[in-house]
Amino acid sequence: MKKLQQKNKSQNLQNTNTKYNKVENNEKLNSDIKNELTNISNNTISTNNSSPKEKEIFDEVKDKERRLKVLEQIEERRKIKELQLKKERERRRKILLGVTNIVVNKNGLKNLGNTCYMNTCLQLLIHCSPFIEKLFIEEPKEKLSNNFYNLCNSQISNISTPIELKNEFANKHNNYIGYKQHDTQEFCRLFLEDISNEMNKVKINPPYIELKNDNKTKIQLNYEFDKIFKRREDSIVVDTFYGQIINIFQCKCGLESYSYEKFLDIPLLIKEKGKQKVNNLLEKFFENDTIEWNEKCKECKKKKNIKN
Repeated sequence: MKKLQQKNKSQNLQNTNTKYNKVENNEKLNSDIKNELTNISNNTISTNNSSPKEKEIFDEVKDKERRLKVLEQIEERRKIKELQLKKERERRRKILLGVTNIVVNKNGLKNLGNTCYMNTCLQLLIHCSPFIEKLFIEEPKEKLSNNFYNLCNSQISNISTPIELKNEFANKHNNYIGYKQHDTQEFCRLFLEDISNEMNKVKINPPYIELKNDNKTKIQLNYEFDKIFKRREDSIVVDTFYGQIINIFQCKCGLESYSYEKFLDIPLLIKEKGKQKVNNLLEKFFENDTIEWNEKCKECKKKKNIKN
């Protein structure tokens, strides 16, 4: 019994010594690592009397530190950029949903001398909410578009003077130099075309693609034509104001063919005096016409007498 107790005591003592040695060794190792890291951070390692291998290790450590610092800076910039994009997306989402009130200058416009034709068009556009919302989202930097954006965004006084916009437009269209009277509809068309060209997202036009029937329905062809058009013309003016007409050509035999065209405005003919309903004028514009066609119909092989 005594021998067993002595054996256990000696074993416990040995375990204790082993643990102590391990702890001492660990503390020494930690101390060495700590001193080495301190030396590295303070650049106190002497490389003059070091071996080539030690120099190589030291240079590698320094390179790793530099790379880590660069990576940290890149990550910090990425987080800032991501936060900015998130805020911008939220701002645009609210604008599109109508949550945020866009402060638009709806004040009067000063007549610069027979420029009521221009002011009429500009006031109509300023009060067109879908168009202005898209304009504020884009925040254009191009000359004419930027002048119009600044005019909408200006809250300096009760009356705004569109002199910069007028001069920029006249630089593009010489016949508008000076202060003569002009047609409002003509000005509005030219103005919107200029805005559309400046804000066109397509900077390099792809090759033109011809629309092919290929036994497709007129609805399918309608979407396909719109897609082809948007490959070359894609702006807030196109999205807001452009429409699309389908011309249906029907032979007496019943065969139909289709053509498509975009329009910015529709000329409505007003013949009668007095009040005219717009719906009646539109119906008149889209009335069927019978026309003769020189080509022969593919189906009946006769000259086309077509209803359009």
